[in-house]
Amino acid sequence: MKIFAGPIWEGRLLEFVGVFADRRKEFEFAMTIHTAVGVDEANIKLDIVDERTAELNQKYGSRTPIV
Repeated sequence: MKIFAGPIWEGRLLEFVGVFADRRKEFEFAMTIHTAVGVDEANIKLDIVDERTAELNQKYGSRTPIV
């Protein structure tokens, strides 16, 4: 009887292969979005640090040598 059920299981296996492929694409897309948001947030913070450093440089000048 297992011989007759082979094509049924083959079809189900192919369905699962398709589902897993779709889930992988969705996961990769979500990770791409998550990474992009993190990079954007880091860039915003770096811009703030750059602005503050520029303000301090204007206020105090370069009185201390950079070693």
